[in-house]
Formats: sequence, structure tokens, C-alpha cells
Amino acid sequence: MARTLMRAVDADVLHSRSDLAFRNGKYLYQIKANDTAPQLTVTDGESTITANLVWAFGKARRYPPDETWLPRGRVVIGKLGQSYLFLQNGRGVACEACHGPGRKHVRAMEASQLEQGIGNEEGQRLIFNPGRLSPGDSVDFCGSCHGTWWDVKLTHLTGMANLRAQPYRLMQSKCWGEGDARLTCIACHNPHEPLSKDTASYDAKCLACHVTSPMDKPTADHPGPACPVGTKECANCHMPKIDIPEMHSAFADHLIRVVRKDAPIPD
Repeated sequence: MARTLMRAVDADVLHSRSDLAFRNGKYLYQIKANDTAPQLTVTDGESTITANLVWAFGKARRYPPDETWLPRGRVVIGKLGQSYLFLQNGRGVACEACHGPGRKHVRAMEASQLEQGIGNEEGQRLIFNPGRLSPGDSVDFCGSCHGTWWDVKLTHLTGMANLRAQPYRLMQSKCWGEGDARLTCIACHNPHEPLSKDTASYDAKCLACHVTSPMDKPTADHPGPACPVGTKECANCHMPKIDIPEMHSAFADHLIRVVRKDAPIPD
């Protein structure tokens, strides 16, 4: 998360190609990098506007060299006041975005180290730890940025429009039930580490709930039945990647389900 915001002049993706372009109807968007500030030009063939890019959001998806493309992340023109963002080294979602104000916590923990343990317990109380939340509250906490169940319901987003609201999609899954700590966002994704794109790396998370053999009956510890197809790369089948044309990329659908061929994207 700390690497999802940076100054446009420092964004490698904006310097990796000399000319980035994307057309939407009659509008042509182009980004040209230079040593001072990357510039965005938008034209409809008759009128043209050009402005310097200041901030770049998100991670970019690289396309084959023969394709025209724009970064999957958003680009921002104009000033972004630091009074609205807490930035660490000028980029990303820093510690306090999730843990709240941390000065007292840091001081207590430093005192703990200096005084051989004294103050450690106090230090833990002086910081908010989202990892201690209940399953439902934990997913809602992540949903404050990624889209809660109520965010989707109250805005009436359906199908493809709510695909990127992962917490909502997760809670719509049959296996969510009443909530299980093995199925929260942080059960699979450590916010302190880069996102793993290796599908097989999530198999252990699925098998923490599902039995592995059709001969085995579900238990209290493993309430999920065995998959009749296999026990590897579960997410490829049950959390398929769906392409969102407007975002120039495909994203894993967090509505865990048995996917039927040619079936519409469920809400």
C-alpha cells in the first residue's frame, strides 16, 4: 500500500514508455514523460488541453510492446495538499491510515526497549490494531477504502460495477456464512507485504476450511466440502479474473463460487 502513491516525476511506469496513449470515443489521451514533469494531453481533434501530472496512483499493468496503453493507476493533475494525506516519504498509504495516531505508541515502545520491557504493554494499548477485529468488522474496516457491503447496497451497484468492491463480494460468498477469521481480507493478504499474484500461494488458505478428499466429510474445523476437481490453484476456478475494459486490466472476483460457463456476473 505504501507504494501506491508517488509523485508523477518519480513513477517508473511513466518513464518506461516514451509515449502512452488511450482513446475513448473521440477523445485521445496521451502521456509524454520528460525530466521535469510528465504531461497529459487530451484532444478531441479540434480542441486540445495539456497539463503537468503531479501525482500517480496505483500500480501499473505492463502490456506487450505493440499495444498502446495507459497505466492502470490513476493520474492526477494539480496540487494534492498534504493536509489531506499522511504521506511517508511522499508516497502511499502510511501506517497511521490503518493504525491511527502513533506518536504515543512509538514513545512507549522506545521506552520499553530502553527499560527492558517496561512500558511494552502500555505501548500495545496506545495503538489501534485492526488485526484484533471480529471477522465482520475486519472486512468492513478494509472496506472503508475497498467498498463495504453497505457501500454497494446503498449506491445500487450491480454486476461488473461492484466487482472491485472486494469486501462486498467476499461477504456475498456462500462460504462467508456468519463470518470466519479464515476468510477475512487479511487472512489472505498481508497489508505489510506486496500482493502475491501466484494463484497457488492461496491454496493453503482455501484448504484451511475445505477437506481435501471427496471421501472425507466436513468437520467443525473444516466445514467446506472437497472440490471434485482438485486441490491446486483453487482461485483460478472459484475466483476467476474478470476483465474490466475501462481499467485496462483483469481483477480476481472475490465472490467465491462455482462458476458456470457463460453465466452472467452475479451481483
